[in-house]
Amino acid sequence: MKKQGIIWTFSLPLIAGLLVGCGETSSSAKSGTGNSSSGAVTSVSGGSGVSSGAAETSYADSTWEGKVKIYYHNDQNDYATKRLWVWAAGVGGSDLGEVEFDNQTSADDFGVYKVFDLSDSTWAGKTTTSMSFIVKTKGTWSGQSTDTLVQFGKYVSAAVDNMITVYACDGEGGNIDTYVQKNDALGDRIATAAFTSWTKIHVTGGGTAGTREASEVGKVESYRLYGYDASYYRLSAADRLLHKESYFLSEESPKSNAFDITLAAEADPSLAYTIEAYMSLDTSKKKSKSAAFTALFDTANFTSKYTYTGTDLGCSATHDSAIFKVWAPTSYRMQVTIFMTGTPADIYTGKYDPTRGWGTTYEMEKGEHGVWQLEIKDDLLDNASPYFYTYTATNAMGTNEVCDPYAKATGINGRRAAIVDFKTLRNPTDWDKIDNSFAYGSGSLLPKITSANQLSVYEAHIRDLTADKTWISNNSYKNGTYQAFSEAGTTYSSGATTVKTGRDDIAEMKFNAVQLLPVFDQDNDERWTLENGDPVEAYNATQGVNAPAYNWGYNPLNYNVVEGVYSSNPFDPLTRVSEYKQLIKNYADDGIRIIMDVVYNHVSSVNNCNFTKLVPYYYFRTNAEGYYTNGSGVGNETATERPMMSQFIVQSLCWWAKEYKIKGFRFDVMGVLDVATMKAASKALYAIDPTIVLYGEGWTADGSHNMDEKGSRATAAACYSELYANGATGDCPIAVGCFNSVGKSALKGEEHLGWGFMNKGSDWGANEKNGVCYMLNGHMGDPNGTDFGANPTQTVNYASCHDNYTQYDQMNYTVGTGPSSSADSTVAMEATVASCAAVLFSEGIAFTQGGEEIFRQKVMKSDDPSFSTIDSGDFVALGDGTKLVRNSYMYGDAVNSYKWDRKVTYNAYFEKFKAAGVARASVLEAILGRGYDSACDPSKYRYGAQGVTGWSDAIDHGAGLAYQMLDNSSHYYYGFLLGRIKSDGYGATGGSTSIGMGSGTYQIVYDSYGRSGSITVGTSYTFTGYQNEFLVLKNF
Repeated sequence: MKKQGIIWTFSLPLIAGLLVGCGETSSSAKSGTGNSSSGAVTSVSGGSGVSSGAAETSYADSTWEGKVKIYYHNDQNDYATKRLWVWAAGVGGSDLGEVEFDNQTSADDFGVYKVFDLSDSTWAGKTTTSMSFIVKTKGTWSGQSTDTLVQFGKYVSAAVDNMITVYACDGEGGNIDTYVQKNDALGDRIATAAFTSWTKIHVTGGGTAGTREASEVGKVESYRLYGYDASYYRLSAADRLLHKESYFLSEESPKSNAFDITLAAEADPSLAYTIEAYMSLDTSKKKSKSAAFTALFDTANFTSKYTYTGTDLGCSATHDSAIFKVWAPTSYRMQVTIFMTGTPADIYTGKYDPTRGWGTTYEMEKGEHGVWQLEIKDDLLDNASPYFYTYTATNAMGTNEVCDPYAKATGINGRRAAIVDFKTLRNPTDWDKIDNSFAYGSGSLLPKITSANQLSVYEAHIRDLTADKTWISNNSYKNGTYQAFSEAGTTYSSGATTVKTGRDDIAEMKFNAVQLLPVFDQDNDERWTLENGDPVEAYNATQGVNAPAYNWGYNPLNYNVVEGVYSSNPFDPLTRVSEYKQLIKNYADDGIRIIMDVVYNHVSSVNNCNFTKLVPYYYFRTNAEGYYTNGSGVGNETATERPMMSQFIVQSLCWWAKEYKIKGFRFDVMGVLDVATMKAASKALYAIDPTIVLYGEGWTADGSHNMDEKGSRATAAACYSELYANGATGDCPIAVGCFNSVGKSALKGEEHLGWGFMNKGSDWGANEKNGVCYMLNGHMGDPNGTDFGANPTQTVNYASCHDNYTQYDQMNYTVGTGPSSSADSTVAMEATVASCAAVLFSEGIAFTQGGEEIFRQKVMKSDDPSFSTIDSGDFVALGDGTKLVRNSYMYGDAVNSYKWDRKVTYNAYFEKFKAAGVARASVLEAILGRGYDSACDPSKYRYGAQGVTGWSDAIDHGAGLAYQMLDNSSHYYYGFLLGRIKSDGYGATGGSTSIGMGSGTYQIVYDSYGRSGSITVGTSYTFTGYQNEFLVLKNF
């Protein structure tokens, strides 16, 4: 389709190292629109931009196929344990892992280096215009640097003998400073420059001490301070030199390595306050650094002046104009570049294609509250063939091209935002009927729920469910995609047995919610490839196509964009949108809500993320020394207590709830987030749909950050004490729940293959039984340990989840075949059915890891590509030469996929599992899904060996526990859970256990052993020879 309006000028790519020119643009004032409070929006016509390559940087993109030398220096000359971790982009992009320096034990006058030959087969298909690295300590991630991106175009002009050299030095706050020339990296330098108040900059010098006194290291002889604004950065390189003194502010000769600079007026964050210093060590060399604004972010002044409360950040387009708004108060210059394609020059076929970098660049204007904006008076809407855009930000991070963090759709790999009007997109048939769920209209596709603990949640990864060859599409859908996940009617047959697979497997067990592992846009390569390694633009069923590299998706890139790796055509921004919406609609047809796993606590790469490139250091927590804190466990954590981060999260959640009709959110490492943000989310989502559920992991990964000074964290304790539902007019109308990790561990043992109630080992104790009783009661804690809270509407009960061993694997290892092999065990299957059934009949949100119903194994065989490189904490070795995998986040389909032939092989046990789901659904409104006081009598939850009347234990430490529930018709239900019978000989298989009950006839509601009908009881009921059983009886 021919593009109209914008003038597209095509030219040969610039020679590497030359500046890409983007001259001034004409502009005229226009009133703001929407919710904007940021003043006038600069308006330009579609043809008044300046054609360029990719948005302006100080160098042109360039490929490199020669050698790259990473030359590393630190002031302490400490290199013995330093290592590089290197990775690359491209078709086969992946980590190359931890590598030693070439001169590891013989550092020279600069430091240590490692040479990489990109023409080597190791790098084939892995890189085009850049590579990345971190500096770390051997064998640990502790003390690692932040990610450092090496863009080859910055260095090619200085290449010698087919080698690029990157001079890298330790910088501020864990960053690595890189230089093209060795002389620029050598000697003393400005180590830090940061605002400590709105009128004061503190400067420190650094360098290698050698034999010098500490006071001499990094001493600044003299400096000049400049304040550069957008007009300076719009000048050519020659004009910047000519007009530089127009931006001069002050000068001094401190002759010190630590001093303050006092401004004459309050700082303006949109100016680059740049210190140009001559160091005392060598006054002929000039070193420069721009002052950081980090210390000002939490001041009342910054919050008042630079918090934007509008909801129109991003791109708002009509057929008459497109308005771009981006919050970047500490950027000195902002530009927007419009492209005809969503595919950057360096990633389409793995070979550099400069034509894909051609675009038209416009200058943005700074408005109020830190918002930069521009209106282009042209029709940029074309849903059949969208336009795309990026921003280019110039700030303390340099000049960087970024994707809009508020983008709602992107091209391949999330690099360019798409200009789309979602109001004009075609939705699936009867799409609006999903919205009726909270009104309980007769036309609603989703059944009525009045409480979160009416939900039975099935956790699934889009790819895992259908990736195996035993999942067979009836429509030629590619395995592991949205379309495959959505497809009904698929089966697998062997002999005389045919079983349902995929979507129908979930539906037949009567789960009423599916929690999807992350499906927002992730930092990965979304391209599918042919057998020869070439990428394909769309899946063609007649071709052999390889899926992209496997990942669970806990590596956020664009939070408001659907991930493309599961799309039939990841190059088209709207294909993934329509396929994901169809998935949601298809599951609604089955009465199943979709819950999204969201990861707002961290990003994949803090230095390379769009947030950091737009407003350095604002969106992430740092400590007093300027290092990123690590409550997430992956090297960074979001500063959700800051208004713009909090607001982003709330608006993002609302986007998914409104546009995609998402009915719940699971928060990854929720303890990193602050309580105020969770309350704001609760209130905003309640206004959209009161039946939306919110829950998460009520902990941090390492507890490294304490937010007491800024607000409490959304931990398990906070959920029950601060985030319970407080009514439609309260500040938390939707309760925020959390995973019952205490109950889970008590039920089966700690996640590293420990023992609990079901599998009793040498470390078994009565507390585990108590913890299981509390779990069945919707209570997180145990009477002899930490008691977090007792509200079933907030308690997510579970036996396993994605980053644990599967429940079956843990049972098999501890009560089945053990460490000797991965061979199957019927005892382990019985234990899996019983424990998962108990969770389904517990008070609380019942949560099941997908695949437990077919006794899914996560086993890595010796021929797996990752067998020798898998992280030691992610597996346990078995005696048969395989590895049992726990944290299988990147270990591929062979480990993670559902093998549907197991449903045929073990169909009798599947039917017992299925029966638990069906039975739960049949009694749901009667006894489950109500509040703590109404659902049951807590005093009637009984456990053995505690002197409870009517209960006796025949076996050491007790074989089982019992509890009773009263339904809404005054009928009692009795639940019995028997774990492994343990004797002094460890692991007895016999014995009996009895429970005192009223005499009469009882209906069997569910039995994990498969019994049905009724039983007659005199004064007690005796279990003889049974273990690993769950039984529910109802009195008539």
